[in-house]
Amino acid sequence: MSQASEVVDIQAKFEAEQTIIAGMCVSAPNVEIRDCLHLYNLRNRTRQHRNELIKCNKSTLVEVLNFLEISSHEQYTKPTSINSLICRVQNLLPDLRNICGENYCLKLKDKPLLECEICGQGSHNGCVLKSLTVPEEEQEAFTAEQANAATSFQAYTICGESAAQPTYLTSRLAY
Repeated sequence: MSQASEVVDIQAKFEAEQTIIAGMCVSAPNVEIRDCLHLYNLRNRTRQHRNELIKCNKSTLVEVLNFLEISSHEQYTKPTSINSLICRVQNLLPDLRNICGENYCLKLKDKPLLECEICGQGSHNGCVLKSLTVPEEEQEAFTAEQANAATSFQAYTICGESAAQPTYLTSRLAY
């Protein structure tokens, strides 16, 4: 890959990520959630995200997590909620998946069949179903419980580029 095309790819990825963050802000049910999400700057590193998000009060962080479909955070500390928020936003951004090797992006309402046990990154369901050789007529009814029972892999490597090693699914179910 040439340096010019690499720059174009990086710029396209950045623009896609900006669009996703903007979409979350636009669909936020209230201004507090929107403003908190708006603090997530794609150019920042984790420490900078923490420094920005600490400005939000705990109840707003919990509201944002609920909006992003991470519930029951009332009992956790503010720093834990901030870390969960950072992880959740990152999990909704495009990533190169280890199972299929493709760029993929979960939508907010998507229900992944498999998730990383550490960061919560969801799988690309199409490639999980393909890897497990689930017949097409059974795919719509295939559940997360079935996917977990059918795989033998290190669950923390389900996520994308940041994973230590690629994930290979092997079926334990007879299809």
